[in-house]
Amino acid sequence: MDVPGVSGAKKLASMGRGPAITIADSGIIASAVVNRKIQAIADAASIPFQMKLPGGGGTDAAAYQPAGQGVLVGVMAVPVRYIHAPLSMLRPSDVDATIRLATAFVRDAGSLL
Repeated sequence: MDVPGVSGAKKLASMGRGPAITIADSGIIASAVVNRKIQAIADAASIPFQMKLPGGGGTDAAAYQPAGQGVLVGVMAVPVRYIHAPLSMLRPSDVDATIRLATAFVRDAGSLL
C-alpha cells in the first residue's frame, strides 16, 4: 500500500503516519459510522491515523459486509511496502499505533450503535 515513487492521489497510504483506515476497496465501502468511531477513538487517545484512499486490493471484510441483512464493517491496516513480495517493510511505530487503536476500538465498540 506504500509504494515508492508514487505520490498524490495515486498513493493509497504511507508508512510512518499510523494505521490506514479504509474508505473503500475492491470489495467494500466501509461503514461511515464505523469509520467515524475509529477516528473519534484515535483522536481521543492521540493515536495517529490516515484515511486509505480507494484503490485496488481488498480484505476479508468483503465476505462479512453482505452477510445476513448486512454488517457494518471497517478496516484498519498497518501500512506496508512490498506487501505481496517475499519480504515486506513496515515501521514499528505503525504497528504499535494500530494495536493501540484496535484495542481501544474493541473496548469501546459496544457504544457503536
